[in-house]
Amino acid sequence: MAESREVPVPRPKATWAEIVTLVVLSLTLIVVICYTRINQGLFVASTRPYVVPLCHSDMFGTKDANLWYKERMPLRMGVTLKNFGRLPADAKVWSVVTYSTTFRERAESFPEPPDHITVWPVPIDAKSYALSQPLSAADVDSVRQGVGFIYFATKVQYGEEVRHGGFETIVCREYKLKEATNITPNNVPLPLPRLCRDPKSNNAD
Repeated sequence: MAESREVPVPRPKATWAEIVTLVVLSLTLIVVICYTRINQGLFVASTRPYVVPLCHSDMFGTKDANLWYKERMPLRMGVTLKNFGRLPADAKVWSVVTYSTTFRERAESFPEPPDHITVWPVPIDAKSYALSQPLSAADVDSVRQGVGFIYFATKVQYGEEVRHGGFETIVCREYKLKEATNITPNNVPLPLPRLCRDPKSNNAD
C-alpha cells in the first residue's frame, strides 16, 4: 500500500494592503512609544526638584560681602540652597574654600563626608557653609596685601544617585584679591567673582 504524502499548501502572498497596514501599525506603535516617553519626561521636568547652590555674591553682589580671616583659622563662606522645583530634595552637599597665592583652575578637592540636607521648595532656603584649610602667617600677610585668589566651590547631588538618574549641580567661583578694596587686618571685602577656569568645575542638571 503506497504511503500518502502531504501536499504542501502554498502560503498566500501578502497583499499590498496588508503590507501598508503593517507599516502603519508599526509607525503608530513607534509614535505612541515616543509620545509616552515625551510625556513622562515632561512630567518629571514639571515635578522634579531644581536645587541651586548660591554664595553671598550670587545673591547680593559686593554688598556686605566681607570675609573674616585670621592666622591658624579657616576661611568660612556660607552656602544658600534654593529649590526652584515642586518637590523637596534629599541632597548631599560638598563645599570648600581655597586660598592660593597663585592662580588655580579650580578649588581644592571637596572634603568628605558631605552634609545631608533636605531642601524644600522656595521660599524656604537651606543653609550650609564651606571652609578652607587654616591660614598660615604667610597666608595672612599675603591676604592683607591683596595678593592671591580665593576659590569657593559647592557640589550638590539629589534624587537618586547620579549614575542612576539623579541630579548634580557644581559651581566654582574665583575671587581675585587685587580687585578687593579697603582690606583690613582681619576683613576682606570680596570683589565680584568669575567662574573657575576648569570647564568641569561648573555644571548643572
